[in-house]
Amino acid sequence: MSRREEVDDQVIEYIEASSRAQNEREEKDRQAERALIEAAEAARRERLEREAERLERELNVSRTRGLRATSRLARRTRYAAIVATVVGSHGRRRRVLRVQSTTRKQRGTRSWRTERGAGQVS
Repeated sequence: MSRREEVDDQVIEYIEASSRAQNEREEKDRQAERALIEAAEAARRERLEREAERLERELNVSRTRGLRATSRLARRTRYAAIVATVVGSHGRRRRVLRVQSTTRKQRGTRSWRTERGAGQVS
């Protein structure tokens, strides 16, 4: 083999080795970039998961507060209904007694209380 062919072979080997080294560096760079992107995505996913958990806790707190407020309102409404019923029945009773008293006065009769009281006084 001639000297020229030896140099040409050495140059070709050098070029091929250099090309392989360049390809390996590029592949390492791509892998490093991919690892950075994956790490950033993992961090973003973790942040989003924490945010979702925080929002879920806040929603649960809001629901609990809403349920408590609803319970208080229902209890107050029940109490108001009871008071209204008592006041209403007391008012009806007074109206009934007033009507009975007016009717007796018009008839000229005494109530059972008056009659009983009159019987005891004698």
